[in-house]
Amino acid sequence: MSKFYYEMTSYPRIFKNTYWGDFKVHDDDEYLSEIFKNRNEFVEKYGIIKLANCPNFGNYQINGEREFDHVELYKTNHDFVLITSPYVGEIGSERDDFLTVEFCKLGFEVLPPLYPYAKTFMKRFAKMMDVKKFANRA
Repeated sequence: MSKFYYEMTSYPRIFKNTYWGDFKVHDDDEYLSEIFKNRNEFVEKYGIIKLANCPNFGNYQINGEREFDHVELYKTNHDFVLITSPYVGEIGSERDDFLTVEFCKLGFEVLPPLYPYAKTFMKRFAKMMDVKKFANRA
């Protein structure tokens, strides 16, 4: 029987209800072992305790495009951690470089990828109210 992505991590309870976690593992998913490892390290490094309800970033645009993709919000004991993983094409491409600069201007940092074939950016917020204010800046 096929397993779901979330079941392949050390933290299935945290990733079970994510968009990413709902995919089934296939034999040809050779890139996924790195993603599973990165997700485990993400939880451990940032003290993630649970998935939080994320506000809608559907209208948030960078240079006229909706670039917030695969958005997830997590709760730690002290704050909230927002990730987004847009597809950037080839690493080092013009699009990759552009999005890296733009997300860094917004206070994000680059993480090891948490989605296949996408680049992951992370930003921390002290309170949920701060996340909502940021999401509504669109």
